[in-house]
Amino acid sequence: MNNKNEDKSNIKLKFTEFLTKAKNFFTKKHKGISTWIFFAAAAVVIIILLIIFLPRNNQNTITIQTEAQAVKVSAFSPTGSDVVLNYAGTIQPETTQNVSYTGISELTNIYVNEGDKVSTGQIVATVDTSNAQTALSNAESALVAAQASQERAELNCNRAQNNLDTAKSYEAKENALTTAQKELDEAIAQRDALDPSDPQYAQAQQNVEEKQKAKDEAQSAYDEIRYQKETMDRIAENNGFTDAVSYYEYELKTANTTLEEANSALNSAQSNYEEAQDNLEKCNIRSELDGYVITVLLNEGETCTPINPIMVIGSGSTVVTVGISQTDIKEIAIGQTCDIILNGNTLNGSVKSIGQIPDTSSRTYEVQVTLPDLSEGYFIGELATVKIHIGERTGIWLPINIIMNDGEDYVFVVEDEHAVKKYIKITDISNDMVLVSGLDEGGYVVIEGMKNLKSGNLVKVIE
Repeated sequence: MNNKNEDKSNIKLKFTEFLTKAKNFFTKKHKGISTWIFFAAAAVVIIILLIIFLPRNNQNTITIQTEAQAVKVSAFSPTGSDVVLNYAGTIQPETTQNVSYTGISELTNIYVNEGDKVSTGQIVATVDTSNAQTALSNAESALVAAQASQERAELNCNRAQNNLDTAKSYEAKENALTTAQKELDEAIAQRDALDPSDPQYAQAQQNVEEKQKAKDEAQSAYDEIRYQKETMDRIAENNGFTDAVSYYEYELKTANTTLEEANSALNSAQSNYEEAQDNLEKCNIRSELDGYVITVLLNEGETCTPINPIMVIGSGSTVVTVGISQTDIKEIAIGQTCDIILNGNTLNGSVKSIGQIPDTSSRTYEVQVTLPDLSEGYFIGELATVKIHIGERTGIWLPINIIMNDGEDYVFVVEDEHAVKKYIKITDISNDMVLVSGLDEGGYVVIEGMKNLKSGNLVKVIE
């Protein structure tokens, strides 16, 4: 800045000296020359000085483009491109088991350590069995009592059924005797209505004899059970019933109700006994997965409850867990292919599951991506890059490295051999390409030489 001021001072000094000399020149040697000639000559001198000094000493304030700026361009037009979402994720077990005891008891033994491999059904810990043994003993006693009650109820029901069958048979025999007597009386009346000389008399007499025989047989059968029926009728009468059949129908109904209740009690006792057996077996804590012990949470001697896991076991099969933003989750679907970058290797995967509820802190949705087995030495908790292919998008795709920003994203396009700034909006990203809006259907975009361009600059396209 000081050098510029000194240059300006020198120019003014030289200019002043020049004017003085010119004045002296015209005054001394050309006194006869008119005043206007003097001033005309001075004006010419001033113009010459401006031409000589001003352009060189004001280079920073006057800019004149004398030639086109060389740039490289690339044609653009709507094309289709596979859109890839890039996320970071971690390797996690596909499923986990919180190993807990269903009751409340003391943890007596732990048989595994963190990192140990376990298999389905393997006993990994045990708890004290005292409470479970007592519960099983009580359940067994209740079951024995319920079985005895059910057996008694079943016997009473069978006896009531037999009594009802006997009462009905007595009633049937009594009815048979009454019917046989009636038929005999009718046969005798028909016979007595005929004259002995009547040809039909012999037939009527034979009918009487047959009915008499039937009546005698019915009488004999009734006589055999008459005293028993009379006893059953008295029992029925003593219990407020008019006949034995009605009484024993009531008795059977009552016995059936008692049997149903006894069967229900037996089923309940059987269920309680089986549950007690199961609870005793559950004192042996088993793994439900083929996998690895992720962490052990309790120590031997501590109290186990359903809400205090003893340990956590993870499955041998693993996934990459990724948190997807609320915007991108709408683009994710089960089965979409993925590239998993892990330790420099690219593995093939696919979307296995999509969480429906966002994380309360990050507001992202958990997506699980399948991962090949860990035979190559990948470990739980490792970081991985996941590229999710969500399908083709058609539009203007540009290299991401040509996008510039002055508060908004823009590029330079070439129109009539001039650079034109175009503001754009990025709508999708696929690797090193971006899908943009804000450009016409086709044209040429500057891909090299754009950093020193200004809108309106003359450009020359080079190969």
